[in-house]
Amino acid sequence: MDLKRISLGEIIAIVGGSLLGAGLFLKWYESSSRLATVAGQQKGKGTFSGWDVHTLIRYLFLAAAIAPLILAYIIARNHTLSWPRGRRSSRSRSSGSCSTTASSTVRVSRPARLA
Repeated sequence: MDLKRISLGEIIAIVGGSLLGAGLFLKWYESSSRLATVAGQQKGKGTFSGWDVHTLIRYLFLAAAIAPLILAYIIARNHTLSWPRGRRSSRSRSSGSCSTTASSTVRVSRPARLA
């Protein structure tokens, strides 16, 4: 395994994926109501991580966090890629981040405040 084959962009992607993976389990939301509903279940007051709240998209976040690590492993082991290095992987990273951001923006809505 030759770690010198991993480029700066791939190192940045590894750091970003690691941050995304760790951040998935940190506090994202806080509820002050005892009637709060999270992921279809009544949870009440407390703080909730992205893993707790997003039941389906959590797996997409996890896949996006692991993908740069897998790519770096493939490159460091000098395995043959079926595509030119940097082309397809950069496209999938940008389309993955755009679709993840778009879907999470659409799914998250703020509840109305009662007077």
